[in-house]
Amino acid sequence: MMKRCAVLCLCALLWASWAQAQNSGPNLRQSIVYFLNFRSEAQKELDQIKLLLERESKEARHPYTEQYLLYTDLGARIEQAMALSLDLCDLYFIYSRATYCFAKEEKNYLLSRIDEISASLERLLDKPFVELKDVAPEDAAKMQGQRDAFLNRVRQLRAVVAASLPAIKR
Repeated sequence: MMKRCAVLCLCALLWASWAQAQNSGPNLRQSIVYFLNFRSEAQKELDQIKLLLERESKEARHPYTEQYLLYTDLGARIEQAMALSLDLCDLYFIYSRATYCFAKEEKNYLLSRIDEISASLERLLDKPFVELKDVAPEDAAKMQGQRDAFLNRVRQLRAVVAASLPAIKR
């Protein structure tokens, strides 16, 4: 009778821990897929910005237009965010392949690197953009949309990182 009770308690405990793990956010593989999707979306946006910069280079006041300054800044931020997402992808991939081989110090290093990358993403969000003063309203709306899309994508990336940390901290 005691053995059955112990087995039943053990099964209930395992089921509860499994259910908690399922609700703790994306697992490592889902996070890796998200990082790769983030990179491909960012690459598409960067290609669009490069096209806009090429068109802008034909403008008479080329290096001094607000559009040029904004698109140059936005392109640099997108490239930086892509590099950070690939760093995250590498860290998560390595950890997912060697989960049980990590010592405590290695795991702490991994977590500190993830925190550093998350802080770098936060700095990208906090850094102010060029203010649009001398721009046509339709161009200003388009540029504002591109800025907002970039900021939302980086916020979502940070949210995925924060939600997936419990999978690493276990």
